[in-house]
Amino acid sequence: MIKQYDIQKISDLPIEQVADALGLNVARHWALCPYHNDSKPSLHFNEAKNKFRCYVCDHYGGPIDLCMQVEGLNFRDAVRWLAQTFGISIDNGTGRPMRGVKRRPLMPVETHQKVNVPDISKLTYLVEHPIITDAAKAFLFNERKLDPRVIKWCGINSNDSHLIIPYFGLDGRLQSIQWRYLGQYAKKKIEGEPRFRFLKGSQCHVYNLQILRMLKPGEPLFVTEGCSDCWAMMSAGHKAIAIPSATLLKPDDLKPLNGLSLHMYPDNDKPGERLFLKLREVSDRITRHQLPEGCKDFAEYYVQKLLNC
Repeated sequence: MIKQYDIQKISDLPIEQVADALGLNVARHWALCPYHNDSKPSLHFNEAKNKFRCYVCDHYGGPIDLCMQVEGLNFRDAVRWLAQTFGISIDNGTGRPMRGVKRRPLMPVETHQKVNVPDISKLTYLVEHPIITDAAKAFLFNERKLDPRVIKWCGINSNDSHLIIPYFGLDGRLQSIQWRYLGQYAKKKIEGEPRFRFLKGSQCHVYNLQILRMLKPGEPLFVTEGCSDCWAMMSAGHKAIAIPSATLLKPDDLKPLNGLSLHMYPDNDKPGERLFLKLREVSDRITRHQLPEGCKDFAEYYVQKLLNC
């Protein structure tokens, strides 16, 4: 067993130096994210907290987490890799120095952009016969208070640890799959599992785009930042879509929104404000709504309104 003080020494390594050692090209605290097919830097490094976070797929963590992902190592070997790379002496709990792990060639940043595009047709079985497990029910209906009709219409599937979220195009065809870890409700706990995880190699898309086929002329369309907010907005009786990343979406992806009456409750953070400003570039017909103080996003606002009724 690795001593806790050795783990702490490794955890205290400067996060950007670790990223550089792993082959990530950090510029002004940003780099391409190794967790998804990133074309523009979305991985941010917070030197004060010594943490990283992706503002697209929401992966976050410290130096050891980053090493585990990029090098494909378990926790123990990631600690050994970093110790060897930075010349830190650690032991294996017996007082003897731990042997170093064989270091793989560093992954050049270009490889993060050369991920094979998945065959979506092979994943249609995940959404053809959706099942809502007890773990998913606890999250969706007990915690988030969502309308079961919305979850059914969106084709949400689940297992004992994850929600399985399909992304459909305007034509109703499956575009991608996203997994959402159920955290405290998961019957199968997964150490270090990120909250959101896209299908490896899949492209970023607008979520719930098929709702546009039901939109009447002049009817408001609400734009949210994530699937959970979108479900809450629809449960509140509005037609809604979600944009998971304003930076990764191509201009053509937003063309279906041209000319529509858009409405948005931006999240109470900088990414939320950036998304609103991005949409305002696309359409001058967008109305900004303000969340009450203390509400971080619309999903939280929706639950508070229900509890206060």
